[in-house]
Amino acid sequence: MKKVIIMSFLILAFTMPLAQASKFEKYPDNAEKKFLGADEYYQQANRSEYTEYPDSVFKLRENVLYKDINKVFSNVPKQFNTTSGVGDGVGYNQKRQVYIFISAKYVNKKLFSQHAVFDAETGRKISSAK
Repeated sequence: MKKVIIMSFLILAFTMPLAQASKFEKYPDNAEKKFLGADEYYQQANRSEYTEYPDSVFKLRENVLYKDINKVFSNVPKQFNTTSGVGDGVGYNQKRQVYIFISAKYVNKKLFSQHAVFDAETGRKISSAK
Protein backbone atom coordinates (compact mmCIF):
# COMPACT_ATOMS: atom_id res chain seq x y z
CA MET A 1 0.00 0.00 0.00
CA LYS A 2 2.87 2.31 0.82
CA LYS A 3 4.38 1.68 -2.60
CA VAL A 4 1.12 2.58 -4.34
CA ILE A 5 0.90 5.87 -2.43
CA ILE A 6 4.55 6.70 -3.14
CA MET A 7 4.15 5.86 -6.84
CA SER A 8 0.99 7.96 -7.07
CA PHE A 9 2.76 10.87 -5.42
CA LEU A 10 5.76 10.60 -7.77
CA ILE A 11 3.57 10.45 -10.86
CA LEU A 12 1.63 13.48 -9.67
CA ALA A 13 4.83 15.37 -8.80
CA PHE A 14 6.32 14.82 -12.25
CA THR A 15 3.17 15.56 -14.27
CA MET A 16 2.32 18.85 -12.53
CA PRO A 17 5.18 20.81 -14.15
CA LEU A 18 4.25 19.33 -17.53
CA ALA A 19 0.67 20.50 -17.15
CA GLN A 20 1.90 23.97 -16.19
CA ALA A 21 4.27 24.09 -19.18
CA SER A 22 1.54 23.10 -21.65
CA LYS A 23 -0.49 26.09 -20.46
CA PHE A 24 1.80 28.28 -22.61
CA GLU A 25 2.53 25.71 -25.31
CA LYS A 26 0.77 27.72 -28.02
CA TYR A 27 2.71 30.96 -27.36
CA PRO A 28 5.81 30.10 -25.27
CA ASP A 29 8.51 32.36 -23.82
CA ASN A 30 10.52 34.10 -26.55
CA ALA A 31 12.16 36.82 -24.46
CA GLU A 32 15.65 35.84 -25.61
CA LYS A 33 14.86 35.93 -29.32
CA LYS A 34 15.75 38.95 -31.47
CA PHE A 35 13.00 40.67 -33.43
CA LEU A 36 12.69 43.88 -35.43
CA GLY A 37 12.37 47.13 -33.53
CA ALA A 38 8.84 48.49 -33.18
CA ASP A 39 9.40 51.20 -35.81
CA GLU A 40 10.80 48.72 -38.33
CA TYR A 41 7.94 46.28 -37.69
CA TYR A 42 5.36 49.04 -38.15
CA GLN A 43 6.89 50.11 -41.48
CA GLN A 44 6.42 46.62 -42.95
CA ALA A 45 3.18 45.68 -41.14
CA ASN A 46 -0.08 45.05 -42.94
CA ARG A 47 -1.89 48.40 -43.05
CA SER A 48 -5.28 46.67 -43.01
CA GLU A 49 -4.43 45.42 -39.49
CA TYR A 50 -3.43 48.81 -38.04
CA THR A 51 -2.58 52.27 -39.36
CA GLU A 52 -1.65 55.22 -37.20
CA TYR A 53 -3.69 58.36 -37.57
CA PRO A 54 -1.73 60.48 -40.06
CA ASP A 55 -2.27 63.68 -38.05
CA SER A 56 -1.66 62.10 -34.61
CA VAL A 57 -0.97 64.31 -31.62
CA PHE A 58 0.31 61.24 -29.80
CA LYS A 59 2.05 58.12 -31.16
CA LEU A 60 3.64 55.22 -29.36
CA ARG A 61 5.43 52.20 -30.81
CA GLU A 62 7.03 49.73 -28.42
CA ASN A 63 8.32 46.18 -28.25
CA VAL A 64 7.71 44.80 -24.73
CA LEU A 65 7.03 41.57 -22.92
CA TYR A 66 3.41 40.46 -22.63
CA LYS A 67 3.52 40.99 -18.86
CA ASP A 68 4.35 44.70 -19.38
CA ILE A 69 1.41 45.59 -21.62
CA ASN A 70 -0.62 47.18 -18.83
CA LYS A 71 2.45 49.11 -17.66
CA VAL A 72 2.78 50.67 -21.13
CA PHE A 73 -0.90 51.65 -21.22
CA SER A 74 -0.70 53.13 -17.73
CA ASN A 75 2.17 55.39 -18.88
CA VAL A 76 0.11 56.91 -21.71
CA PRO A 77 -1.02 60.43 -20.76
CA LYS A 78 -4.57 60.30 -19.36
CA GLN A 79 -5.97 62.84 -21.84
CA PHE A 80 -5.57 60.25 -24.61
CA ASN A 81 -8.02 57.90 -22.89
CA THR A 82 -6.51 54.57 -23.93
CA THR A 83 -7.28 51.29 -22.23
CA SER A 84 -5.54 47.98 -22.74
CA GLY A 85 -8.40 45.52 -23.20
CA VAL A 86 -5.96 42.77 -24.19
CA GLY A 87 -8.17 40.01 -22.84
CA ASP A 88 -7.30 37.11 -20.61
CA GLY A 89 -4.03 36.16 -22.32
CA VAL A 90 -4.83 32.45 -22.46
CA GLY A 91 -1.91 30.63 -24.02
CA TYR A 92 0.50 33.58 -23.79
CA ASN A 93 3.60 33.23 -21.70
CA GLN A 94 4.24 36.39 -19.69
CA LYS A 95 7.74 36.52 -21.20
CA ARG A 96 6.52 36.60 -24.79
CA GLN A 97 7.43 39.66 -26.85
CA VAL A 98 4.72 41.85 -28.34
CA TYR A 99 4.51 45.11 -30.27
CA ILE A 100 2.21 47.85 -28.99
CA PHE A 101 1.05 50.70 -31.21
CA ILE A 102 -1.05 53.60 -29.94
CA SER A 103 -2.10 56.80 -31.71
CA ALA A 104 -4.49 59.62 -30.89
CA LYS A 105 -5.79 62.68 -32.70
CA TYR A 106 -8.30 65.49 -32.29
CA VAL A 107 -10.99 66.26 -34.85
CA ASN A 108 -13.06 69.36 -34.09
CA LYS A 109 -11.85 69.17 -30.46
CA LYS A 110 -13.06 65.58 -30.18
CA LEU A 111 -10.49 62.93 -29.23
CA PHE A 112 -10.03 59.75 -31.25
CA SER A 113 -7.59 57.12 -30.02
CA GLN A 114 -6.70 53.62 -31.14
CA HIS A 115 -4.30 50.86 -30.25
CA ALA A 116 -3.16 47.46 -31.45
CA VAL A 117 -1.05 44.71 -29.89
CA PHE A 118 0.75 42.18 -32.10
CA ASP A 119 2.69 39.04 -31.27
CA ALA A 120 6.32 39.79 -32.22
CA GLU A 121 7.05 36.27 -33.46
CA THR A 122 3.89 35.36 -35.36
CA GLY A 123 2.68 38.85 -36.34
CA ARG A 124 -0.79 37.85 -35.12
CA LYS A 125 -2.95 40.68 -33.82
CA ILE A 126 -3.75 39.98 -30.19
CA SER A 127 -5.90 43.01 -29.50
CA SER A 128 -7.06 46.28 -31.00
CA ALA A 129 -9.54 49.02 -30.24
CA LYS A 130 -10.66 52.40 -31.53
